[in-house]
Amino acid sequence: MTSTILGIAMISMGVLFSTVAIPLLKGMVRMNKFYGFRIKKAYQSDELWYKINEYGARQFIYGSIFLFVTGLVLIIIPELMNINLPDLFLMILYLTVTSVILSVPVIRTIIYAKKL
Repeated sequence: MTSTILGIAMISMGVLFSTVAIPLLKGMVRMNKFYGFRIKKAYQSDELWYKINEYGARQFIYGSIFLFVTGLVLIIIPELMNINLPDLFLMILYLTVTSVILSVPVIRTIIYAKKL
């Protein structure tokens, strides 16, 4: 039961992150203070804003795919194999995966921005 709930949460987060990233990927979001990768380098010019946000959005979409697949695995595998995974293990897995998925795109985008 816990694996199903956490799997649904991961799938939902994956869909949400990719949905939020699509306008950034397509260059539909102008420079602002609320939405996008709001790092110092991105505010230096419109060109940098769009480059950095496109790159960051792509990184979040990749992470969203991983999050989505992990959520599916958490739902399907325990059901198919009739496995009851411990709740503590599931919570640690959930927190670890979501933390990495949130951190890696940001770190990669900052590194990318420094190279511009």
